[in-house]
Amino acid sequence: MRFEVVAALVIGILLPVLETARRGISHWTVNFTTMFEDYLAVSIVECLRYLFGAFVSHCKTEPRITRILY
Repeated sequence: MRFEVVAALVIGILLPVLETARRGISHWTVNFTTMFEDYLAVSIVECLRYLFGAFVSHCKTEPRITRILY
């Protein structure tokens, strides 16, 4: 895997986990919706990023599409 892909995956997973650590596990009981939305948003974005990467890797104009969409 390319460095950018690995870095995006690590950051996408690490940021919500660090935010949970900062707020504390007990914050899940106080404001479950906000915490759940954070994790749901990360999972949706990571899935879309993976699908976009799979789509772009099969295109002949990969660099141009990547620059436009990112």
